[in-house]
Amino acid sequence: YLFLGDYVDRGPYSLEVIVLLFAYKVLHPDDIVLLRGNHESRPVNMQYGFYMEIKKRYSATLYECFQYAFYTMPFCARVEKRILCMHGGISEELMDFKQLEKIERPCDIPDIGVIADLTWADPDPNISGYEESPRGAARIFGADALKNFCKLHGLDLVVRAHQVGIILSWKTWWANRVYITRKTGRV
Repeated sequence: YLFLGDYVDRGPYSLEVIVLLFAYKVLHPDDIVLLRGNHESRPVNMQYGFYMEIKKRYSATLYECFQYAFYTMPFCARVEKRILCMHGGISEELMDFKQLEKIERPCDIPDIGVIADLTWADPDPNISGYEESPRGAARIFGADALKNFCKLHGLDLVVRAHQVGIILSWKTWWANRVYITRKTGRV
């Protein structure tokens, strides 16, 4: 099972959600993969509620333990070498998957670069190529950028989950059926 990030800050039961997922990972280490989303980052989850949820119920020390676990999570996963999964989106700076193997974890999520894009980037049907994101982190990309990215890396499909509530159905096929956004939502 592959989970695409943002396990916290999505409702009043963030602690229960992440503990359950970690328990599954411990019980089935080879069958559960937890990718890191942008909310598995201290600046984001401090602002959107996870910090207060943990501090109110337990302690800031426990919060730091979760942060360490989050900061060690992988940013993306390839399935059968033809499908790339991540929380955010594609990156024009990702030229070779070996770049990902060189990422030293635990690590922060910067505002720009490959890691930022994998956790924050969004598609935009109204642009061509890549542009700065209105979110202030990572970049947005057009259908042409997605097609070129898939061709460069030999991919048939990119799967992501970043945009809560924007996608009306469970999937969105985009750029000639090579892109899915899996709706994430509140518990």
